[in-house]
Order: sequence, then structure tokens, then C-alpha cells
Amino acid sequence: VPLLLLRLLGLRLADVCHNVFPYATAGQAAGLFRRSALDRFLYRRIYRRFERVFVHFEDNRRGFLAAYGLPSERVTAIPHGNEAIFEELRDPAADEVALRTSLHLAPDEPVVLLFGTLSRYKGADLLLSAFARIAARLPQARLVFAGFPSADFDLPAHQTLARELGIEDRVRWAPRYVESGEVAAWMALASVAVFPYRTVYQSGALAVAQTFGVPVVASAVGAMPEVIVNGESGLLVPPGDLEALAAALLRVLEDSHLARRLGEGARRDARERFAWDRIARTILEAYGTVLAAEPRKTPEKVEVPR
Repeated sequence: VPLLLLRLLGLRLADVCHNVFPYATAGQAAGLFRRSALDRFLYRRIYRRFERVFVHFEDNRRGFLAAYGLPSERVTAIPHGNEAIFEELRDPAADEVALRTSLHLAPDEPVVLLFGTLSRYKGADLLLSAFARIAARLPQARLVFAGFPSADFDLPAHQTLARELGIEDRVRWAPRYVESGEVAAWMALASVAVFPYRTVYQSGALAVAQTFGVPVVASAVGAMPEVIVNGESGLLVPPGDLEALAAALLRVLEDSHLARRLGEGARRDARERFAWDRIARTILEAYGTVLAAEPRKTPEKVEVPR
């Protein structure tokens, strides 16, 4: 109703859609999104009030068009911008040395970091199983989880899994909200950032790692293949493939030249491909197109779910 009132007042509306569908909530199957007929109906009614909807990357644009049936010219793909803001917010009192001390990590222990809100769809259990393979070959490596657990994430169950896999002493947990000033220190801690997602639309945590030039390994799901140039700015692996995930992480941990090259590629992409001035120009051009067009008289009709 509020959107309809704004339309009736003559305003032209635009929206940035971060996720085509909402993430699964506690009690739902891991990695699934809500796609009931009622959900589709409600979201169609919402989105058809907008003159322009921005989504992150072409993969999500295709999914959005298929889900909601808007005319293609009203849906624009934009990248997820870099996270250079965290460089500006860096707290000098928070550094890698302090983090290593708090996590009981030795200076020479390489760190595989899963950073960001802990949720089931992010594949933490898959990562633990893959890391057991890594630990057998690189016993000095450590796996660190940093981020606030969401309602669907069973932290004790994951800690039990680490114990059953025999890697409990090589895993560190920081299940808390990470303050903005600390983000740079966490990125400095990481030898490689890992994103073993089962499914995802796009990842803000990945943008953080790229911004700080951290080499990344990620599942080839959602828009990840549009963000990561495989072999140049990161390594992509099939989702759920433990052997491929472990092998890719080992490549980065054992090959310092590769790690440096991937990190440099990630940082370059963050500053160039995902620069905010480029994204802003795309958005402003779309706004100009909307303002130049004749306003739609009435919202389109949508079907009632059966």
C-alpha cells in the first residue's frame, strides 16, 4: 500500500535487490530460498511498483526476470561494489598480531578464513571436512571462522564435527559480530579467504576479501563466476566437491607465487571492475532513462496464486 500511494503521488520508484529471494530461515532446508506461490505473488506485486530494479550481476538478473516477469528493460544488472570503506574505518589498535594472540595462533601458522555471518548455506560443515584433508598434509595450517551465527547455524554441532574429524585443535572460532574497525585486521590474518557456499546470489564478504587483496577460493555458484576470474583473481570449485575445495586451498597455501598473484588480481578487480564510480554512472544513466520516459499510468495486473 505505501508503494502504491507513492506511485499515485507521481513518484517514480527504484529499488536495489540484493537477493532475488529471501534467504532460508531457521527450520528450513539448508541453502534453500523461499519460493512458494504466495511468496512469488507478493513479491511480484511489490516489484511491479518500481520503474527500475537493480540486481547484482547478470546471473541474478536472469533469475529475477524469470521469477517476477518484469519487462527486461526495467531490470538493470550492477556489480556489488568494493568494500574500500573498511580501509577508511581501520582501527589502528586492531591488528593481526593482536588477533593471532587472542586466537592462540603462532606467527608462522597459515590461516584459512571463513569470514562473515555464519549461516548453513555457507557450507561451514563442508569446509570442516575439506580442512581435515588439508590438515593431514599441512599440519601447521589453521582454520578460522569469524562472524555472528545466524538463527539457522548450529555452532555446537559444527564444533562437534571438528572434534569428530580430529581437527578440533586446528580450528578457531570467533562467533561474534566483527566491528568495522577490525575488518582490516581480519583480512591481514588470512592466508586465503574461503567461500564454500552451497548456493548464493552474491557475497559482500567476498567483496571485502577482494578489496584487501586476499586470495580467495569459492564455490562456482550464483554470480561467483562473474566476480572471480578463475586462476586470475581467485579459484573456483564445484559446489559441494570436498576434494576440489581441499585441493584449491592447498594450492594457495603451498604456492606463495600463486597466492600473491591471485591476491593482486582480486585487489585490482576491486579497485577497477567493482569501483563505485562506475556503478554510480550505471545507476545515474538508468535514472535518466526512467525520468525521460512517459510515466506508467497504472501498475500492471498480476495473477492471483492458486
